[in-house]
Amino acid sequence: MYSYSLTEWILFFYSYCFLGWMWESCYVSIKQKRWVNRGFMYGPCLPIYGWGAITVLLATIPVRDHIALVFICGMIGATLLEYLTGAFMEVLFHVRYWDYSKEPCNINGHICLKASLAWGLFSVLMIYILHAFIEMMVIFLHHAIAEIIAALLMVIMMVDLIKSFKEAMDLKEMLMHLSMSHIEVQTIRKRLDVIMAIMDRDAAQLKEKLLQSKQDLSEKLIEEKMLYGKKLIEAYRHSINILHRNPDAISKRHAPVMQELKEMEKAALGKLHKVKNKLDKKEK
Repeated sequence: MYSYSLTEWILFFYSYCFLGWMWESCYVSIKQKRWVNRGFMYGPCLPIYGWGAITVLLATIPVRDHIALVFICGMIGATLLEYLTGAFMEVLFHVRYWDYSKEPCNINGHICLKASLAWGLFSVLMIYILHAFIEMMVIFLHHAIAEIIAALLMVIMMVDLIKSFKEAMDLKEMLMHLSMSHIEVQTIRKRLDVIMAIMDRDAAQLKEKLLQSKQDLSEKLIEEKMLYGKKLIEAYRHSINILHRNPDAISKRHAPVMQELKEMEKAALGKLHKVKNKLDKKEK
């Protein structure tokens, strides 16, 4: 267990990515009462679990004969990884794909005591039960076959990662544009309020000019609303997949717009379920 080849490390990584995806997808699907292909990526892979497992292995190899130290070292290593990953992804994408803000003893919503204890428990179960089975399966493979599988998995994951990264960046761009449009609409409304206040106060000779200004701003407001609606539709097209995979995702920078997108995603799912139910009834 103390010395693995690069190929074996890669296969360990993908094994835990897949197991993490299974756990998260089942857990979130039960919560949402619908199937959720959980995670940042399209395929059955959650890299945070793969990196978490590798971190736990590296952190606990020197102390694997002491269960308490395995728990503590695994908990610290995985918690640190989770915090750095969550903070980096939020800075990069303006979206928080997991959030512990409502949990007690959390730090910036990226980590919390309950999750850290879970990582510690996972470390103990992994080192003393799970990893022995995975290690046996990986070592059992012929070296040439293991290298081919590892290479194929790397290629598939890179393609998936590139596509998912582009999708996440599209979502970030849409959130930024929509937030700016939202701000512009609010600014125009404030201008209209000021104009109406002046109209009530000032002399009649200014009324015609102000009415014209109001009309111009009203037209601009309508245009802004239409543009805002078009951008919402476009953002929905770009973001529905990643929001569907991450129903609990939030964006502190663009909270109002993110909420609108999530409501649109729920509404679309509702319509799809209605259509499916009608088709099922016709078939019966």
